[in-house]
Amino acid sequence: MRKLSRYSVVEYLKLRPLKDALKQYRNDIWQFFFCLKKPEGFEFFLQEQECLRGENIAIIIAFEQPWALNWLLTMAVKNQPDFQFIVFDNSRYQDKRSELKQVCLRHGIPYVGLPKLKTRHVNRSHGIAMTWVYRNFVSVICPSVFGFVDHDLIPVSTSGILDEVKRQSFYGVLNKSDMTWNLWAGFCFYDYSFVSGENLNFLYDFSNGLDTGGRNYKCLYSKCDMSNLEFSSDEVYMLNVDESNRREVQLIDRSWVHIGSISYNDNLAPKKKFFEALEYALNSKGFFEL
Repeated sequence: MRKLSRYSVVEYLKLRPLKDALKQYRNDIWQFFFCLKKPEGFEFFLQEQECLRGENIAIIIAFEQPWALNWLLTMAVKNQPDFQFIVFDNSRYQDKRSELKQVCLRHGIPYVGLPKLKTRHVNRSHGIAMTWVYRNFVSVICPSVFGFVDHDLIPVSTSGILDEVKRQSFYGVLNKSDMTWNLWAGFCFYDYSFVSGENLNFLYDFSNGLDTGGRNYKCLYSKCDMSNLEFSSDEVYMLNVDESNRREVQLIDRSWVHIGSISYNDNLAPKKKFFEALEYALNSKGFFEL
């Protein structure tokens, strides 16, 4: 929550600080009790993944898009061999969960269906899911490096994520407001030994102008000098797949294509043809060119 000194007189008159505090308190209670829930068989899953202790893991919070997840995992095996990818499914509908689980089985990727979270607030759902994974999986497995990757972020070439994390303890796309900042929840990586003593909270903090993961500003990012850090690039390119397929594409770290907006407000249909053509071109060439 924003510091009280940063609220204006008008905001005080409108009781904005009180409203923000109540919303934050509500979200924390909601998240606390949700993190106590465990899916059936989760203890056995943890035992199976004990081999990942001290390794590098990349976590995908999946959400109702089997085609995108299949493409992501296919490219991850080729282009991100330094990470073991793991899928935690936050989908609302059981049929989608079944499809996503089958995708993971085909790729040999560990899969966990998260407890159902009854909210249609996309930031709250995503943030609470990330916190659940951190507290119930990451903090138990204790990897060397861990990170979160959006379910529609496709690794089309290799990147130097590990080198950056080892150099400065975390790395990702910068999300900055007037006086605060955090790493974008869709692409953020951490040295576990650096953050293990902090009670990370991946909920949003709209009062500070921060999206999902913004609550980590106080416990983590505020202690770091942003001017001494390097962040991932976040650029938009006009890509021509073929004569009939051309559109602007967001490219993260010059190596991850972001499909974008295919979660709660599903906007995949009007652009799926383009990305299917891009997928085909990448599979045919075996590499990515700007």
